Amino acid sequence: MQEIKGKITKKGGICMKQKNYWWTMLTICIIIMLTFTGCGSSNKSASSQSNDGYNEMTKEEPRIDDTVIEEYPDVTSGKFELPSTEKFIVRTGLTVETKTFDESVKKIEKMTADLKGYIESVEANYGTTYDRNRNRAVSYMLRIPKGSTLTAVNTIKSEVGLVVDERMTTENVTKRIRDTKRDIELLKAKEDRLIDLSKRTEDIESLIRIETELAEIISMREANQAALQNLEYDVQYDFLSIYLKEVRETKVVEENNFVGDVKTAFRDSIDGMVGFFQGLVIFLVRFWFTFLMLILIVLIIILLVKRAEKRAAKKRLERGMNSYSQGYPMPYPQPNIDGRTNQMEEEQNQNENKE
Repeated sequence: MQEIKGKITKKGGICMKQKNYWWTMLTICIIIMLTFTGCGSSNKSASSQSNDGYNEMTKEEPRIDDTVIEEYPDVTSGKFELPSTEKFIVRTGLTVETKTFDESVKKIEKMTADLKGYIESVEANYGTTYDRNRNRAVSYMLRIPKGSTLTAVNTIKSEVGLVVDERMTTENVTKRIRDTKRDIELLKAKEDRLIDLSKRTEDIESLIRIETELAEIISMREANQAALQNLEYDVQYDFLSIYLKEVRETKVVEENNFVGDVKTAFRDSIDGMVGFFQGLVIFLVRFWFTFLMLILIVLIIILLVKRAEKRAAKKRLERGMNSYSQGYPMPYPQPNIDGRTNQMEEEQNQNENKE
């Protein structure tokens, strides 16, 4: 009984130690989680304070008149206006979905002509006949006169299709234009001095050096003039890129909550399953002849293999019959028939002698 009690107390002690061990581990995990949660909240508060401090610093800093790229979140509301004294290059990009691809293309081209703009480049992808996932798509790069980009964007939203992505950037090139003009003026003044100096120089070597330097100055001035013309032209004509793609159905977010997300996910899963089976049927119909030829080839190979096995079995059987008619094959010992007959004769003679 003492031994049994000792065993029971030992087992009970082990169980209690295990329980205490797990409770200790659970407590440590909870403490660690609370610690990280506190650190995260403190980091968030610290980051928010640092951001607030940074915002205050940026508010106090004066604006530097340099080439700046700015982004406006609400690009088509018409609530913002660019400074009239500054010169900006405006780039706007749209991604549009439509179910009537041909009509949308015609509307974009007509809109461009009505706004006195032009198509700088266009890339089209018309897909294939059987590929359901590769619908038609076209990418336009339009140049729209300054002040008409907002009208173009509103026309696309109301008449062309569903805008699913919209972006806009503005680049302030006022300082670059001013610096380029100043460089052109300096180069022009230096060019005039070199021309005047070449008229008063009689030394041939000096004249050659002057002509060489004059050619370099003229080349630099013309390059700056070309760059200035490009900048001024980009300021006068905004960039409007449009990526138009054909879809079977345009999807609009109806409920921006958890239930709406579940509904959308369920519809997407159903559409995906239907699309998978439709694609599978189209794949089978497209390659039915190839599958038929593969099946015939496999059947022919199976028949040839079976026929070869039958021939091999028949040959083995014939070889066995021939070996049996000629005697037992070597692996099996041939019975001593003569010895058996002699033994039988001896037994008969012994029986006769006994009688």
